[in-house]
Amino acid sequence: MPKVIDLSAFIQEGLQFIDPYDKNIIYNIPGEISTKLYLKMLDYMQKINDIKDEKESLEFTQQIVTDILSLDKEKNIDINYVKQRFDNVLFLQIIIRETLKHIQSILQNENFKSPESAQNTK
Repeated sequence: MPKVIDLSAFIQEGLQFIDPYDKNIIYNIPGEISTKLYLKMLDYMQKINDIKDEKESLEFTQQIVTDILSLDKEKNIDINYVKQRFDNVLFLQIIIRETLKHIQSILQNENFKSPESAQNTK
């Protein structure tokens, strides 16, 4: 009899952002984080530290938020939407920070360690 591993059991809860101006608009970020998004976020975090121009940094931040919010497949999010709807640096920073925290919590979840790796850490 083969060993069966149900990968659906590892899907995490998603993340939600409530629109700052309309509490009826909720942006749903799925709990499953693709490797593409993870690598993109790592790339963004490396690049943002190298940007010296404030305007360029802001535009880059808006692009990161666009990529994050566009994970909600029920909404049509583009850079212009983010520039109009989230015209507040604090909102942009919170979305990025909380998404990174969400990704880290998924990666560091103790329940995801295999029995072999859990035994090796004791």
